[in-house]
Order: sequence, then structure tokens, then C-alpha cells
Amino acid sequence: MLKKLASRKDTVTTTRKVTYTIRVHALDPWPLTLANGSARGQSLAIGWARGHGKRGTTRVVRGAPSDADGARAAKYTFEHEFTVECTMTVHRDGGVKTKGLELAVLAVPEDATPGEHIESVPVGAVNVDLGVYLNAYDGVSDGYDVDTSEGVLRAVGRAPKLYVSVAARASGEVPATLRELSSASVVRDVSLSPQRRDEPTDVARDMQGTGYQWASSRFRPDEESNAAAQS
Repeated sequence: MLKKLASRKDTVTTTRKVTYTIRVHALDPWPLTLANGSARGQSLAIGWARGHGKRGTTRVVRGAPSDADGARAAKYTFEHEFTVECTMTVHRDGGVKTKGLELAVLAVPEDATPGEHIESVPVGAVNVDLGVYLNAYDGVSDGYDVDTSEGVLRAVGRAPKLYVSVAARASGEVPATLRELSSASVVRDVSLSPQRRDEPTDVARDMQGTGYQWASSRFRPDEESNAAAQS
């Protein structure tokens, strides 16, 4: 009986309402050469999803030559910020329950018309565990390997990186702003474990199956949208 009571005590948890600020900085490198042999870079956006039906996108941009390999790769700079409110579960031992934020690299059709809704094509994905950033009051910047196809990996010679910053504040506090951080602020690289990258990821498969759409008025390069979600 004593052992059983001790076991129950060890599983005691608390919950905290937290507002996360996420800033998507850049994707680098990404292939300049498309499947049809054209040297023109793609138009890309980053889509985000937290839970069911809570999602948004950055503005759509076209890449500039990458500092890493400008001859065959592009860097896409988004500098897009949004907030997500989550209920976080903290265990007695200090561990934090995983809370996933899904990010997807979205290709935009070249014939997209401003003012219409365009269906995206997921071409890469990242899953961010927001629990890791529960105490990141001033913001932490990380570079995540993008889960993508073997074709992209061969074209740029390595896994592309998606650079993001995340900060956490208690709900009710003024949300953090991360404009002073950039992809140059990265403190760690988050690498993928080996896997078959020619298979769609769960994130990409989910977004593909839902016919993920957004207003193409966001395609304007001088426009940046902010969004908030709760979970």
C-alpha cells in the first residue's frame, strides 16, 4: 500500500497557461533548380498548425542566393511572428509534457493569382516541442533540420535548416516580441534521426490530406500577418 501511494504521489502534475511567441526567421539552403530543370527558385511559405484546426502561414517569398551555396541553393527569409496559447502540463519531477507545433514548408503554384485561395503543396516539415521552451522567457533561437525528400537533400548536399525563435510568457502577461533575434542568434542545431526522407512526414501528410489553403493576398512581400491560437 505504501509503495502504491508513493507511486501516485510521484505522478502529481500541475498545469500552466502559457502564451508562446514564435518567430520564423529563415529557411536555408533550399534548391534553386526545380524538377523541370529551371534554375528559378520556388515561391515558398511556412505553414504552422497547433492542434486541430488552429493554423496559419507566413507571407510567401522567393529565395535569394544562399550564403552557404548561392550557385545551387537559395535562402528564404520570412521574419514572421505569431503567438500560440497552450495549457502545459508539468510533472512533479520538473518534466514537461510534449506539446507539438507543426511547421511545414509549403510550395506555392507559380500561376497563383493574388486575391484567390490557393491550395499548397507541402514539400518539407518540422515538429517543434513547445515544452522545451517553457522557461524561455527572453527567447531561444534554434535551427531545425527539415524533414524533406531525398531529391532536396541531394540538391543541396545536406538537410535544409528552418531557423526559429521561441519565447514563453504566462497567460495574461504581455506576449514577448522577438524582432531583435535572427537566424544568426541560433544557440543549437536540432537534427533529425536517420529515416526514409523520401516518404511524406506525418506533418506533411496531414496538411496534404486537409487541402490546406490560405488567402493569396498574403503573397505580397511587404505584408506580414500575425495570428494567435489557443490549445
